[in-house]
Amino acid sequence: PRATMVDDFSDVITELRRTFDSGVSRSLRWRRGALGSLRRLYEENTDAMVSALLSDLGGGNTRVIGELLGVPNIDMALSQLEEWTADRPARHDWALGRSFIRPEPKGVVLIISAWNFPIKELLEPLVGALAAGNVALLKPSELSPATASLLAQLVPQYLPPDAVRLVQGGVPETTALLELQFD
Repeated sequence: PRATMVDDFSDVITELRRTFDSGVSRSLRWRRGALGSLRRLYEENTDAMVSALLSDLGGGNTRVIGELLGVPNIDMALSQLEEWTADRPARHDWALGRSFIRPEPKGVVLIISAWNFPIKELLEPLVGALAAGNVALLKPSELSPATASLLAQLVPQYLPPDAVRLVQGGVPETTALLELQFD
């Protein structure tokens, strides 16, 4: 399901927050699965993404190459995930005990893309959000309509809809999103 009305945004965020609060996105298994699904989204839809980008941005295939370099970032995140999530020793001045820093996910993340890099600026930050154990609300640029429409179809097919949602709209919808509470 995709929300497009301003009134629906609070409900979408409530659903995402419920998923985050359940703790499901904290496990390394869940994070690996979500990142693997995002990798498949790229790999299985490259031609469709190129077509959408060319429709929105013009130019040749060279123009869109940089937009589709998300797979190496996903692979790096997958290879570093255990290190990034591990407790790190921390110094302290007490004679007894141990101190450590534990990386923790923040919650619901809003990611908004610009018109000129509509895939790169939407999905690459999503790599970091998912690797960190967060859930995300994605808002593609309305000025890249073919890409936004394609991503609106692909995101719920590949990513868990209770943890990653995509909403569309223009300036009023973006303004409404920015007034809501994100983590």
